[in-house]
This record gives sequence, structure tokens and C-alpha cells, in this order.
Amino acid sequence: MSNPYYIVPDGHAGTQAFAVIRDSLEKEGMVGIGRVVFTTREHTIAPEARGKDILGATLRYPYEVRDKLKYFDDIPSERKGDLAAHIIKTKCGHFNPKNFKDRCDHALKELLRKKDRGEKIEVPPDREPAKVINLMEALRRSAKRDMQLRLTLAVDGPPTNEEGH
Repeated sequence: MSNPYYIVPDGHAGTQAFAVIRDSLEKEGMVGIGRVVFTTREHTIAPEARGKDILGATLRYPYEVRDKLKYFDDIPSERKGDLAAHIIKTKCGHFNPKNFKDRCDHALKELLRKKDRGEKIEVPPDREPAKVINLMEALRRSAKRDMQLRLTLAVDGPPTNEEGH
């Protein structure tokens, strides 16, 4: 899948057809397949009923999708999922899209504002290459920290304002 789009009816006749298609997709628990042209290119689209609306997600053509065996065939299956599952459970929460910002877009806009104001644009220094970490060791450390925190809270209780926290 690629990009999602709301599909909306055009005019009275379109509204009736829209409702019939939406309600039928929902009743059958199915997703449709169709074609749509954006700018100068035809795309395959999968319309899905979502309450009162239809959300269409464009699909990629087979030539646009790389062969997964080239990338994942050599990766062994690890059965250490209990540790990862534990960490996922302790870190999960409700998704709020407002907590995520497009940092690249923000940085680009700030750069353009500086240029517009006539400020000097400094080239940032090269960053050190990222350290390669052992994912399993990092998961173990994280799980151990979480367990120690839980034990501390279970024994001592949560910190109070009088303790300066």
C-alpha cells in the first residue's frame, strides 16, 4: 500500500452510488479494487468502507516492490520473543499522531525562513557515525531496568512531593 485518500461522491447521483458501494463493501467485509488517475499516471486503488466514508489506498505495481527473498532469506528466525514481547507490553500506549512531527519538514522550513531573513546559513558539522549495537543485549538491559523500577515501586511505593521528586 502506498497513499491513503478519502473517496467522496460528486453530485446527487454520485452520492447514491457512493452509499450503495460503501454499504455493500461494509456488509460483505470486503475491500474493492479499482483504477484512478492522479496527474498523468494510472494507479490501482483499494477502496475500503470506514463508517460513513470510504478510504482508498493506492497499491504498488509488482515492478515497484522488491523481491523480499533478496533481503530477508538469510535472516534466521529467533525464538527469543518473550523478552521482546515483554518490552513491547511495557512500552505500549495509545497512539496520538500529535506527538509526532515531521522534523525534516520543520528543519527545511526553518532554513528557508533564515534564508528569507538574510541570515547566514551554516553547514552543520558532520555527525559521528552511529554506534552499532547488539539489539538482544539492548532488549535485555531495557527489560532489566523496567523490572528494577517495578520492584522499587512495589517495595517503596511511588515518590512523593516531600521526597523532592
